[in-house]
Amino acid sequence: MSTEAPATEAAAPARKKKPLLLIVAAVVVVALAGAGGFMFMHHGGKGAKSEPARVALYFALDPSIVVNFQDDRAIRFLQVGISLMAYDPKAIEAAKAAEPRIRNALLLLFSGQKYDTLVSEQGKLELQKQALQQVQDVLHQSPGQPGIDALYFTSFVIQ
Repeated sequence: MSTEAPATEAAAPARKKKPLLLIVAAVVVVALAGAGGFMFMHHGGKGAKSEPARVALYFALDPSIVVNFQDDRAIRFLQVGISLMAYDPKAIEAAKAAEPRIRNALLLLFSGQKYDTLVSEQGKLELQKQALQQVQDVLHQSPGQPGIDALYFTSFVIQ
């Protein structure tokens, strides 16, 4: 019996060391993860500057534009509600200041259209592109530059 007693006494200190080592290792891992997270959150964003969220601004050309145009069979009317969209507030201000010139350019564009073209979706999309180009030309802008980024038809009635 005396040979068994020293073996159990030696095993008891080894068992006490294992849980202590696991606890110390867990504390070190948690501390390193916390320090890494802190460094990432407080210093990671300073190196790479993020762009501020772009907010779309709208300007409605009110009242709607109404034009008549000649069809082979009859005189037709077109009523179009238009909103301009830009991300730059200066572009919206420029559009407001140039509204009479914009309306004039769009009136001339719309009155030259053909009924058969405007009744198709493709025709409306093409007219939308042409109208945006007219607005950009009035404002002396190139496509893709800061300024009026889009033109939307908010209503479209043909009679």
